[in-house]
Amino acid sequence: MKINLGETLKQGIAAHQSGDLAAAEAAYRQILDIAPGHADAMHLSGLIAFQQGQHTKAIEMITDAIGLDGKVTLYHANLGRVCKAAGDDKAAVRAFRDAVLMEPENAVLHADLSAALLGAGDADAARARANLALELDPYYVEAHLNLGLALQAVYGPEHGEAVASFRRALELNPELAGAYLGLGIALHEQGDRDGAIRSYGQAIRYNPGFVEAHCNLAKHGVAGRVPV
Repeated sequence: MKINLGETLKQGIAAHQSGDLAAAEAAYRQILDIAPGHADAMHLSGLIAFQQGQHTKAIEMITDAIGLDGKVTLYHANLGRVCKAAGDDKAAVRAFRDAVLMEPENAVLHADLSAALLGAGDADAARARANLALELDPYYVEAHLNLGLALQAVYGPEHGEAVASFRRALELNPELAGAYLGLGIALHEQGDRDGAIRSYGQAIRYNPGFVEAHCNLAKHGVAGRVPV
């Protein structure tokens, strides 16, 4: 069957953006049946697999897309995001490093690399990457969060600059659960029990399934309640 590859790709992307994953997947499959080397269709199919919770398949397909065209920054960045979601932070670091090499002025990519480095246990490198991201975009909230987490890992949970980073992140996004958690840990270490409880409560308010925040509240004897 002959199809217009460009038009079919547009249709697939439109369906994808509207949330109709089945229609999008069918369009990308049509393209790949005709043109197995179509990197965009392979990459987008990988994203659908990721959205469907099929992390291994997603990694394989996005890796295949990179093999077909390794010069697209987005492919490497999305591979990093999928690897991180799958719990493979070391693979995520490699993917984000490749993306950053291609777009060294992209603050989002530096922040993504910082998060992956944190997950991989290299807090000092994560701190450096978060600072790079903030040099490029001082208002990028995830970079402030990552910087706070990295500073806690390097210098201790109550570190003053880490607290400042969490507070700055919350100024930019008052609903950022991870920043409330980090701030709560810092306040606990500083002896501010009430402040820590309030911070954990805010973390749960904005992320009700935040297990670590629930556990920290339980340690303070307030499990089952969400202080504000």
